[in-house]
Amino acid sequence: MSQQNNYDSKMKRIEQIIESIEQGKVPLVEVEEKYKEAVSLAQSAKEDLINLKNKIEVLNIDFNSNNSND
Repeated sequence: MSQQNNYDSKMKRIEQIIESIEQGKVPLVEVEEKYKEAVSLAQSAKEDLINLKNKIEVLNIDFNSNNSND
């Protein structure tokens, strides 16, 4: 699975969890479990974005150093 698809699937799952809780589709005894799942997914998605940001920064450094030699 590509990094983009992985991120998108995490965000979609978070949205599903929030929607199901807000609509009362999750029994009260399961709300805490679903909330923890959403928080875990959000943290993982945040890490995906940080990794992508770092890759972009490296590419920019490489691009700038290659262009400065021209």
